[in-house]
Amino acid sequence: MSRPTALALALALAACAAREPRPTIAAPRVDDPRTAVTAWSQVLRFHCARGADGAPGRCAADADCAAGTVCDTSAGCGCCVPPPPVVDPGATLRRDLFTACAAGRCTPPRFCTPSADGATCSMRFDREVPLWMSPYQAPTGPDALAATRRALCILVEPGQDCMWALEIPGGEYTADAPMPTRYEGSYECGGRTCNGVEALRASPRVGSSYTARLVSQGCGQ
Repeated sequence: MSRPTALALALALAACAAREPRPTIAAPRVDDPRTAVTAWSQVLRFHCARGADGAPGRCAADADCAAGTVCDTSAGCGCCVPPPPVVDPGATLRRDLFTACAAGRCTPPRFCTPSADGATCSMRFDREVPLWMSPYQAPTGPDALAATRRALCILVEPGQDCMWALEIPGGEYTADAPMPTRYEGSYECGGRTCNGVEALRASPRVGSSYTARLVSQGCGQ
């Protein structure tokens, strides 16, 4: 290859490289669902699709939303969200409850009668009580409490070092579906938590009673 030809090729390659856009990594938004939850500001309206100007995608019907999203018109919402998860009526739903320590032991959740050993408590539903529940199963081990809070977008409250699990089997509850409907405010639009975990409003069968078990405790025992 002649010298002029080699020089021309080198200049062409340099010009091509200069035109290639450099990848940029944007700083995560405070409401980015991939960001660990540390405040309620990361939970509010986390499933509202955002337009080019960054404003939430408000809607009154599915036709108002971009392809791939639907309109959640349930109470306190009215925004474009990913299609809701399919509700399996036979799935066991779980509600994780967080409590503090007292005298070196985990206090039971509200409305839950403790057992003698303090490892379980009994909760009875004498009327319809809609609860936020999920088929999510918390991991085991020392990180179970922190991992569950992240997955379910639960703000860490000072002193709440104990986690209890209340499970309701399929057929023992009535779930709002496909969108959660019986709630107020701006939480859980779209039937998922901010980290994508399914979230349902479900009412345990009236007259039923279930056992909540202590699954994680940090009382120094």
